[in-house]
Amino acid sequence: MLRRGHALFTALAAGAIITGWALWFDSDLSQPRSDILKPEASTSGQSLFSRTANEVTLADKKQHKGSSVSAKRFLLNADTRIRFDRFIFEHEGRAPASLKELYATQVEKQQYEPKSSAYLTDLFNRYINYKVQLKALDAPVSSTDIRAMTYRLQSKQDLQHTLFTQQEYRHFFSQDAAYDNAALERLQIAADQVLSGKQKSDFIEEQLNSLPDSQKKSFQPSINVNRLSELQRTYDSPEVCYQAVSAEFGHDVARRLNKSADDQSQWQEKVKSFRRWRNNLMRSDALSEDQVEAQVSQKKASMFTKTEQRRLQVYLENPALLEEGGS
Repeated sequence: MLRRGHALFTALAAGAIITGWALWFDSDLSQPRSDILKPEASTSGQSLFSRTANEVTLADKKQHKGSSVSAKRFLLNADTRIRFDRFIFEHEGRAPASLKELYATQVEKQQYEPKSSAYLTDLFNRYINYKVQLKALDAPVSSTDIRAMTYRLQSKQDLQHTLFTQQEYRHFFSQDAAYDNAALERLQIAADQVLSGKQKSDFIEEQLNSLPDSQKKSFQPSINVNRLSELQRTYDSPEVCYQAVSAEFGHDVARRLNKSADDQSQWQEKVKSFRRWRNNLMRSDALSEDQVEAQVSQKKASMFTKTEQRRLQVYLENPALLEEGGS
């Protein structure tokens, strides 16, 4: 159970780092042109690269004070990136330059104030440039290669800080960065050859428990499973274990855990009985190999459903599961 819990946490740690990587476009993105990779300038010739959304809003407010024209102001928030990604997805297959042109047209139709419109268009262009360059970093990396994954994560974050202001980074990437860094920490724990299996599980569980609620939510089922396994290892007495589980998770969980343990015990006895019968049959000199195989198949069909037969095969090929109490 401990090894399975450790393997689960390792898989979660590795898989989380991949989250948030490049959105794939068509083949044109694999050959980014130099004009795509540069922040684009405003119509006045001054780059909007360092302009924040608040600065744009203030400038627009001053420019349109007393004006009878009703124009919208753009306010940067976390939903901005979501809207960008949705737009990219809805126009999947278009080249970067085409996406930029199409989005600029859409911004014009929304009747933003001039500087808000220019800022929003520039921000989207930089986001496209980010996607293009991110794809170049997205070479295959083994989930157990800590050094390579660390380098890729750092390169991604460096790119984000290069193309976006601190305010933009905070709205677009700060949550992803916190999630990635925590996942990398778990992966480093799982790969530490000095730590024992129990130490790894304990450290990973401690790290997961320390996560903010927004991150912990997705891992809570795994945390609960690991905690239940720990309680089962701690208390040898079924009655004491039941009381401990009930106190922490409630009577319903304790009853289901007991039933699961009973079901598992019955399953193991059933497998052991079949294995003893099969071993005795195979020792018989009166039957040919084909006859033995035929009787084994018939016995399987009479004792196990088709789904159980697949599970049975796993146990027969891994006898240690019967000694470990694996499910």
